[in-house]
Amino acid sequence: MLQKKPVLLETSKETSFIRNFMNELVNIAPVVTIYNDNQSAIKIIENCYNKFHKRTKHIEIRYHHIRDLKQNGFINVLYMPTEKMDADMLTKPLGKEKHIRFKENLNILDITV
Repeated sequence: MLQKKPVLLETSKETSFIRNFMNELVNIAPVVTIYNDNQSAIKIIENCYNKFHKRTKHIEIRYHHIRDLKQNGFINVLYMPTEKMDADMLTKPLGKEKHIRFKENLNILDITV
């Protein structure tokens, strides 16, 4: 069975790479904002759960890595509702209305001949 990789972890790793690369090229290391639709993950990253309990004891190093990036000012993780995630068009099947709205938001043009 194919195991799903945590999207927030993969995004933070790519962000770190791009940020470090930009810093080497032009000596700029901006804070990068990552939008996420999982409020629980954001709360864990923001360290709202100082104590581990039944629901968070499974948290592994990957969340500590993201928390470190946020605390060091490298990334900023903000909540965005699933219905507003334009990137969903690229990752999952959508109904016609959502597809059209996301296509317009991403400025994708229909060039049928």
